[in-house]
Amino acid sequence: MADVMLHVPYDAAFAEENDRVIITAPYYQEQLVIVTRQGIEQGSLTPFKKEKIGVELDTWTDFYLLSALYGTLRDQVVHFRKTEEAVAALTRGEIAAVAGPRAEVEAALGSLANQYLLNNIPGLSRDRWDLGVAIKQGNNALAQTISQAMQTLMANGNMAKIFARYNTHHQSPKKRVTGD
Repeated sequence: MADVMLHVPYDAAFAEENDRVIITAPYYQEQLVIVTRQGIEQGSLTPFKKEKIGVELDTWTDFYLLSALYGTLRDQVVHFRKTEEAVAALTRGEIAAVAGPRAEVEAALGSLANQYLLNNIPGLSRDRWDLGVAIKQGNNALAQTISQAMQTLMANGNMAKIFARYNTHHQSPKKRVTGD
């Protein structure tokens, strides 16, 4: 088992119940989104009764789209092994949209992002969550050090610069790093 794992869902209740890791240092708020080509109606899933929408197989987004609108989108959902593959199909014009985690979609679009529209996925009861760091239980000093480092990166703007380097936008977490 590694001592540190990044990009772990940060949930205070789950963290308290977990006796194997310390979950700390929320640094980003992930969000599920739909990115579409221009000309697709926004704010509704209705267009995807007729238009193809790409999604990574066996993800939360996949399961949601297959059951949304009483399953009427099922025939238009195109499965890919990775979100990046779905975005590539979008840029080639093979599908009208891609649904998935914002950071993955933005990174895959890269410099083409301004040619597409990015929106929330309508109808989800929870479409965003904070991400933090998991540290092997018992390593409190490391947890404190990482928490402080994340706080510094966010305060001085370097966290946003790191995300920008990968063509993504840093979204501040709902729960702020406080040195847990």
